[in-house]
Amino acid sequence: MRLARVDHLVVAALTLVFWSAAAQAQPTYVAGSLGADIGRTSSAGGFDAPGTGEALSFSLRVGTGLTSRFGVELDFTRPSEIETDETPDVTILPAPRYTIADLSQPFPALSLPSLPISGILNYTFRTAQRTTTMTAAAWVRQEITPRFSLAYLGGIAFGRVERTVTTSFDIPPILTSLYPPSFDVRTVDYEVGPMAGVEGRIGLTDHVQIVPGFRALSVGGGWILRPAVSLTWVF
Repeated sequence: MRLARVDHLVVAALTLVFWSAAAQAQPTYVAGSLGADIGRTSSAGGFDAPGTGEALSFSLRVGTGLTSRFGVELDFTRPSEIETDETPDVTILPAPRYTIADLSQPFPALSLPSLPISGILNYTFRTAQRTTTMTAAAWVRQEITPRFSLAYLGGIAFGRVERTVTTSFDIPPILTSLYPPSFDVRTVDYEVGPMAGVEGRIGLTDHVQIVPGFRALSVGGGWILRPAVSLTWVF
């Protein structure tokens, strides 16, 4: 019984060694990419939700092949902020009316509604949102020619959603001591969502590749579409 158990351990160890050697024989690569974040979220009442818009993004990727066709990759993407402005067409505090009394009259009351003092007429929401992601993915490669192949990716994106909402009030200077002209609310959320994508790997030399691609993520309460072009170094 002990000999059979030892034989199983030896076979398992040899299998692990051969699998590791095969994995090390496959190419490993690092890549830097420049692209765009195209955010699309749900809208309500005719207003776009925070995160709807476009922004530049930069990605750093590292990956390796497990076989000649399959591999894994880790991607870190840091985009710029997506900014949105919304101005509701409402009045949250009506303009006050002031009365000046004439003491010579028995019933002094003179209404002057056109005095240069008014209330808060409207307000504006300005939202700046940045969704930074770390994505763990697996890919399968389809070779078209010796210098060109397609890769299909799928994985899980871990997102850090930073959002700053600035509320600005349209008030006259004389009332700034009563009402703050603006204030900020900053929140940070951590979310997880699926990722899928496709890219074309174009070999320029034995070590340099140009890789245009497109990825879609469901993070931050909506969709993020990321077209990008990468410069890849293959070891």
